[in-house]
Amino acid sequence: MKKCLWFLILLTIWILPAAVMADEAQETKEEALDEMVVTTSRVKEKKKEVTQTIQTIDKIEIEASGANDLADLLAEKGIGHIHKYPSGNTSVGIRGFRTDPHGNDLNGNILILLNGRRAGTGNLTKFMTKNIERIEIIRGPGAVQYGSAGMGGVINIITKQGTEDFEGFVEAGFGSYSHNEQSVGLSGKSGNFDYSAAVTRLDKDDYKTVDDGDYANTNIDDQINASINIGYEFAPDNRIGLIYNFYDVETGNYSSLAYNSPNGDYAEKDNTSLDLIYDGATETKSYIWRLRYFNGEDNNNYYYPDSGDDASETETDQNGIQAQVTGNFGISQLTLGTDWVNYDINASGVTSEYDNKAVFALGKTRLLEERLILSAGVRLDDYEIEGNGTEKSDDDVTFNLGTAYLLTDNLKIRLNFGQAFVMPTAQQLLIDMSYYGGFYVYEANPNLNPERSKTYEAGVEYDSLLTSAGLTAFYTDYKDKIVSEYSHNVGMSTYYAYSNVDEATISGIEGTLSFDMGSLLGWGLEVRPFANFVYLNEYEDGETGKDLLYTSDMTVSAGLKIADPDLFNINLVVVYTGEQDIEKYNAVAMANERITKEDFTVTNLTGNYKIYQLENGSALWVHGEVNNLFDKSYEYVNGYPMAGRNFFASLRYAF
Repeated sequence: MKKCLWFLILLTIWILPAAVMADEAQETKEEALDEMVVTTSRVKEKKKEVTQTIQTIDKIEIEASGANDLADLLAEKGIGHIHKYPSGNTSVGIRGFRTDPHGNDLNGNILILLNGRRAGTGNLTKFMTKNIERIEIIRGPGAVQYGSAGMGGVINIITKQGTEDFEGFVEAGFGSYSHNEQSVGLSGKSGNFDYSAAVTRLDKDDYKTVDDGDYANTNIDDQINASINIGYEFAPDNRIGLIYNFYDVETGNYSSLAYNSPNGDYAEKDNTSLDLIYDGATETKSYIWRLRYFNGEDNNNYYYPDSGDDASETETDQNGIQAQVTGNFGISQLTLGTDWVNYDINASGVTSEYDNKAVFALGKTRLLEERLILSAGVRLDDYEIEGNGTEKSDDDVTFNLGTAYLLTDNLKIRLNFGQAFVMPTAQQLLIDMSYYGGFYVYEANPNLNPERSKTYEAGVEYDSLLTSAGLTAFYTDYKDKIVSEYSHNVGMSTYYAYSNVDEATISGIEGTLSFDMGSLLGWGLEVRPFANFVYLNEYEDGETGKDLLYTSDMTVSAGLKIADPDLFNINLVVVYTGEQDIEKYNAVAMANERITKEDFTVTNLTGNYKIYQLENGSALWVHGEVNNLFDKSYEYVNGYPMAGRNFFASLRYAF
């Protein structure tokens, strides 16, 4: 922790003169810290009043990236460690924790939200980018706001809402490995009715690796993503809305390259959801409220027709309610609310239920001419978990305390403390599960405790027209991690048992820096070098004294953006992922062994250019991208190499 604090001091000394130089270069002051965000307090608030680390990715960045789904976008932005399998399963890590891409979101330590409620999955590839307005990321605990699984961070995907400016697009593109993709989108507002919608269809054949040629079963067949957001404002600041999201795909059911073969195995995955939302406020906005009902399904089914193995099917039905009201009392704000979410899970005929009720309070006050911000939150969660004819119940209380101080309109320092937890699932608590014809058996443990953490952090941020910079030091105490460990053998069956292990310590530094050199020098173009990094100086298992598995000590995303917003943009992005300790199965010893997976760097180049514009403002754009520019061999997951250099180009008619 001392190393983190010293590094924080040194970079603060560096940020301050950069901030002064940026202010001197501005003829007009832009308060970038006034940007509105909703993730941290569940209501709109100014970024300068947020006491946690929050990162936003806006619509302009999303469109310029060329990323088709959330997985590729977050990999490009260097959010943290990406655990990416070919064509369909991707998780993201933040501060040593990560989502679980297999099945629903209950096993993860990072929580994905869709417009402020649990998305029901931890798989980033299930979310399209074409109808996203922005993405907000809490780096650090979000349990007070959203409950279980928000331990290392929360990722909130916010879909577009139509405005008075009618706009739309039609796009079609082709690329390597017979990649073909078509998209259409539309948004606008007519009277009190607003609408926004987009649909994307994608096909792609098996890809080629750098060293090994064709990688069978990595094809994507008829992937469909759709997003619709419509609403009616029946009174000023009172809107009833409906949001629908759809994802469906059939892919090859790949295995690691060493055991992979074109044997006809395949997977079907889908995720659908429907939200009904009422947002309201009084005329003076002294009181703001939200009432939401949502339901959804998340299905992951794997089939083995040629080998004769039994199919593996996991289907999750999700229902939930959110209700909250916020009172604005001069310098203070108080939000009171309740959440309910229910999961019905069918895993290859074994059923279970996960029911969570919660109440919460989030408060904030502004002092010293609104330069000192104090925030606090508390949440009580109650759980009932059923499976195998038995039931377990538990409850959890979490707290959050934070403060921020505005040294100037653009420069902020802050401190934050937060608790978080992850509840055990029905499978971990109550249900013995067997896989691959009984070759592996996982035994439940009804005595499991929830995983728990406490995180302390300190940070400094500067945001202006030219410069954006931030640095955070964090320290997390993590205990009762749930793991499955070898227990015994019975004949050909290997048994594993779930248990809580001793505490771990995770500490490090994360930072971001970008600077518009073109505007400063009067070039008439945005020429912006940028860098984001996460460095973990400690991530140690308290029981074994060894580094945590599947955790990189360093992740960096850096590059250069050159843009004339009315004509073109070019983005060069270099992403570095550090080495990590992993477990690999040793067939001779018939057990997992600990090895070190090598670090790697991947470079992507994307660009957009306006080739024609009509008098009515409609325009034809060409988009191009070169992924893995230098044709490097790399793996996010050991044994699953990614594609070699590949290309994609599209035409987009925007109106």
